[in-house]
Amino acid sequence: MTPKGNVIFNLEMMENRKSESIDDAKGNGHFVFIPVPQDMDLNYGLLMRNLNTGENTRNPHAPKDSK
Repeated sequence: MTPKGNVIFNLEMMENRKSESIDDAKGNGHFVFIPVPQDMDLNYGLLMRNLNTGENTRNPHAPKDSK
């Protein structure tokens, strides 16, 4: 999300400071690098995740309730 509008994309890869491929962003104190177009203005931008209905960030891969 940027002040100039939202940009939706699939995050295909992430790297740590050693340019090693990683599967998750650990959080506070960890650096993650992702590819973005060079012409994109990221000032005041936020990286957000789109969730499907019923998904949450606590356990997004948990099996769905069968009610």
